[in-house]
Amino acid sequence: MTRRSAMAPIAANPFCAHEPAAPDRASPAIESADHHFHPVILPRHGLRPLHICGRALLHVSNRCVGLPAWSELTLFETRTSGLASTLTHHLTESLGGVWRDSALHANAPALPRAIQAHDPMIALVLPCADLVVPGESCRQAGEDIALAGLFRGAWFGMVRALFGNEPR
Repeated sequence: MTRRSAMAPIAANPFCAHEPAAPDRASPAIESADHHFHPVILPRHGLRPLHICGRALLHVSNRCVGLPAWSELTLFETRTSGLASTLTHHLTESLGGVWRDSALHANAPALPRAIQAHDPMIALVLPCADLVVPGESCRQAGEDIALAGLFRGAWFGMVRALFGNEPR
């Protein structure tokens, strides 16, 4: 029977299989820095989730009083020094509910370009004018469309606050 030392890993982490081997842990500083990376499952809209070993760098939200729809952006650093982002749009049920998507970014300059190119309107389910029933449904559809405009403006306001006015 082979005896294992208390420090030997039992099995490799399946989420981090694509990551390179951890550096030599001779230095306590390297060992403590490595503990900040954890397996993270990032949801993707209509696709399988992303599995990364990462740590959260930033979480921002544009939730404001009086607007029932808002967005959130979370940025992660992967163990291989890559970047990942998760977008979440919280919408009223009539506009489609919660929408989430995540992406890996090749480098730091690619991140702002991808975020600035995102249009939150793809998350919305707007009623078609031909299918709306007159009366209460028309009033609700008008409110939803007005809310959609405010929602889009709030998204681009948050993006400008993070990355500036000009696309990169």
